[in-house]
Formats: sequence, C-alpha cells, structure tokens
Amino acid sequence: MLSKKDFERIIREMSKLGGVDAVDFLRKTSPWFNPLEPTIRRVSESLREIGIFHVLYGFRALPLYGVPYISRDIEFAVKPEEADLESRLEDMGFRKLSRSSGNLTLLDLQNNRVLKLLYKPKPLEWDEELLKRAREKRGIRILSTEDYVVSLIAETRSTMRLELAAKVIYSNMDELDRGYLEKRAADLSVDEVIQDLISGLEEASSR
Repeated sequence: MLSKKDFERIIREMSKLGGVDAVDFLRKTSPWFNPLEPTIRRVSESLREIGIFHVLYGFRALPLYGVPYISRDIEFAVKPEEADLESRLEDMGFRKLSRSSGNLTLLDLQNNRVLKLLYKPKPLEWDEELLKRAREKRGIRILSTEDYVVSLIAETRSTMRLELAAKVIYSNMDELDRGYLEKRAADLSVDEVIQDLISGLEEASSR
C-alpha cells in the first residue's frame, strides 16, 4: 500500500499541472509525444463508422483522466457485434497481425502504427452500467473514471498501478460518484484498496 509520503508526492506531482489539461501539458512538456496521435483518432472514427462500441483503454487513456503519462501502446476495448469486424477494418486500411480469443492486433497502414483491440475492458466485463457511464473527452470515448480506476488495480496491485489510480482519483475527486465506485470496487474485491487511496489523498490534501 502507499505511504503518507507517497500520497504527498502524488499531490505535489499533480499540482505541477497548474490547472492545465494533462493532454495540453504533455504537448508542451514533451512535444515529441502526441497523446492523441492520428492512429487513435483514426481507429475511433473507423469503429464509430462501423457501429462498434469502443473506449480508449490501457495506460494510453491516462491523459484523458487528467494524468500526464507517456505510453506508446495503443489499446481500445471494443464490444464487437459484427462477425465481419476484421474485414471491415481491413477495408479501412488496417491489417490484421494476430488474433487470440481475447484480442486482435492490427497495423494502421496509413500511419504505420500497431494497435490492439481488446474484446472487453479486462478485468471488467461489458454491462449496461459500464456502457451507460462511458463518456467522451477530446472527441475520444473512455470509460467512466470510476470504472477506469477499478480496472487499474483489480488484477495487479503494483505500486505503479496504485499510484496511477491515486492520481486519477485526485484529478477527478470532485466528480467521483463514490457510491458507484464503491459498488464496482466491491464487485472486484478492491473496495478496501480504493477506500485507502481516497483516505490517503484526503489526509495528505488537508495537511
């Protein structure tokens, strides 16, 4: 679990944003890295055109939750309902590199970028509440903050993931639906972890 010093450091690091959006902050401080590079927008637009529900997922989504984090991997969680999803994407300029029971790896031929489509936002499962609460930021659909926080730590509670979850919580503290967060966390047996993160952040903020 994180210590008091960890929470104090997290708040100091997040305060460096100075009220600036994390996407803009990254563009300014790391101009070589585009948080919303063309492939992300192209995949999102292509899936919308096909009619596939999707969210940007993994660490690449962190800037859209207010956390300035650099990750090269591009992952989308999709809820495929079309049997010919692969062929539709191939017609749009995406080449299949590999496929397993849980994901599909593609190459965006237009931008020469590899990306992965996950068939669910593992360890979460698609359900009506998750679908309803998904939102858009900068024209890209993402999970609700509550669902995303739980997904960060439900499978692996490494220090890095705990810190990232704490940063997401801190950045979105005023908007959290705590009742829903507690319910979702309890479903995946991380409710005590989530409560410890919130308590640690609140205590560190009050000092």
